[in-house]
Amino acid sequence: MKTLRLAGQLLRGHARGHLLTMVTLLLGLVGIVTVAGASTTMARTIEHQSALESGHRVTVTAYLYATASPVDLQRLTAQLQRRTPEQAAVAPVVRLPTLAVTAPQHLVETQVVLTTPALIAVRRWPVLAGAWLDDTASLVPTGVVNRAAAGLGAGIGDVLRTDDGTGVVIRGIVEDGLRDPCVYVRLEEHAGAVVLSDDRTSALTVSAPGLDAAVVREVLTGIESIAGSALVERVERTDRLDELLAELSAATIAFVVVGTFSVLSLSVGILNIGLSRSRERAWELALRRALGMPRPALALAMVIESQVVAGAAAAAAISVSVVAHPAMVSAMATLPDTAASSYPVDAAVLGLGVGALAAAIGNIAPVARMWRLPMSMIMRL
Repeated sequence: MKTLRLAGQLLRGHARGHLLTMVTLLLGLVGIVTVAGASTTMARTIEHQSALESGHRVTVTAYLYATASPVDLQRLTAQLQRRTPEQAAVAPVVRLPTLAVTAPQHLVETQVVLTTPALIAVRRWPVLAGAWLDDTASLVPTGVVNRAAAGLGAGIGDVLRTDDGTGVVIRGIVEDGLRDPCVYVRLEEHAGAVVLSDDRTSALTVSAPGLDAAVVREVLTGIESIAGSALVERVERTDRLDELLAELSAATIAFVVVGTFSVLSLSVGILNIGLSRSRERAWELALRRALGMPRPALALAMVIESQVVAGAAAAAAISVSVVAHPAMVSAMATLPDTAASSYPVDAAVLGLGVGALAAAIGNIAPVARMWRLPMSMIMRL
């Protein structure tokens, strides 16, 4: 009980130094949490951007010759769906040259992509508004625009008209990761929506975990041999996630280095505050020792004092960082629907542990100094 009372007296007698320690620990912990959150958010944003632009792991694309007709596309899609793993999603994609279409407000240069409703299962794009394509028959061709086209004025319910006067009613908006405007139209409705040109690019896109491009190539080669005509130009894996993650490792190392320096700065700051007062506090402890307080009790009181200060600072730091973390993450995430990174508990625990240890060492230093003071010198005070 005497030790606790002594710890309380020490706390009250050095309020300014304790306040500096708390502020240092608060700033250090918030900095560590920010660095950890930034690293995780950057990694998830890059992964999300890669998935939007080139597909999830693993996405394989089979590029077809220009002679392949829409009937060939539908036949290859059906055969490939039957001969690949059950979890694989297959969709044909026909990219047309950029066309000038008239939106309600102005002229828009956009790319037209003919596909099927299955493309959303392959690419797993987030639908920002409205709905994706479906198999429901309609009198007027329907389409879905990407966010870039929506930013130019194309909205749900609007009619995009091509140069030949064909209209496409917009039913949804998706985030496909492209910076250029694009409209997706059902392949079955292509005759009433656009006129196929010789410059079109036809492909089949397949996505499934663990999918192998060689398997897709083998299946398509077998289909070609049965059909007796060459339709497939090349087959390759098109998702870039593994490549981007390898490049991201360098940035991750940089964040680890910054986080390490943040931890070291936190330790040095707290130690500096404690050591700068070690001489003054050593004499104070020596006087208490001369008045009969046992040295172990003095050491324990100093440790209790340091941990009380560290605990108060930790409570404030965790409160601030928990409240600020969602705002920091949302500011760093540049794409909608990016998975929010959770609070970096491991980084917070590391910061708190280092801060508490540094505070304890800073308070033990005066005890060690007091321990070496001879009693004769103390009695002359």
